[in-house]
Amino acid sequence: MEKIARDLQQAQKQNSYLFSSRCIANYAEIVKATVQKLQEQGLKPFLFPIMGSHGSSSEGQKKILEHYGVTEKDMGIPIQSSIGSSGAISP
Repeated sequence: MEKIARDLQQAQKQNSYLFSSRCIANYAEIVKATVQKLQEQGLKPFLFPIMGSHGSSSEGQKKILEHYGVTEKDMGIPIQSSIGSSGAISP
């Protein structure tokens, strides 16, 4: 976990990006622990789900994460699940 946090910190000083995946046991707990570790490193993580056909819309992706127990409220960070026409990531 610490190596992941160090690698992410070095790669991106201002924000860290966590990518969602399926079929991982205890996924919400893993995400929460990783978020906490990143925050301890002074980073400001947010979730950016990368899901294809099983959650192609912004809301669809949030619902998939919710199904796995990953919500903005529970994780304490935003889920930014869409990219605008300018390429900017937005909630």
